[in-house]
Amino acid sequence: MNPDAMTTEDRRALDGWLAGETRLIAVGTLKRAKGYDVLLRVLADLRGRRDARLLILGEGPLRGELEALARDLGVGESLWMPGFCPNPATFLKHAHVFVLSSNWEGFGNVIVEALAAGVSVVSTDCLSGSAEILDGGRFGRLVATGDTPGMAKAIEEAAHSPDDLDRLKARAEDFRPARQAACYLELVAGS
Repeated sequence: MNPDAMTTEDRRALDGWLAGETRLIAVGTLKRAKGYDVLLRVLADLRGRRDARLLILGEGPLRGELEALARDLGVGESLWMPGFCPNPATFLKHAHVFVLSSNWEGFGNVIVEALAAGVSVVSTDCLSGSAEILDGGRFGRLVATGDTPGMAKAIEEAAHSPDDLDRLKARAEDFRPARQAACYLELVAGS
């Protein structure tokens, strides 16, 4: 997905997402590890109470399965999956909440990208990465993996009470390569 080369259909979908009372965004390959089936159930839960719209940037083997699940849950019109986007920052800056629904993760670089964009983060406390980046929940909301009601509640809290943008952006700075290199050099020098 290149935001500068969008089709008319994509523009309509973007307009629909932007019109949402609560704009959610997720970024990653459409595979089981990402827990998008849970995220779609969360969307269905939220849609019962508010006009939530979900944008998933990514491509992968579960596209058809996720589209079918969205239809079955009655949230197909609230979901937009335009495919892979090499630079999600354009979309992140228009989101209310970034959601990472992963069952497991390496280093969640996309969480850092969301923080840098000043977007509130709701993430599963999955194996590796998320809790460290969010410092145990100080810079975003952490929920148990697979906890649909807990994630829906955390998203509503984040949408109603967004985090301080400057604080989120400052946390993202902690993960800049120069800052990380300085930390490693300091660690090695102290040995």
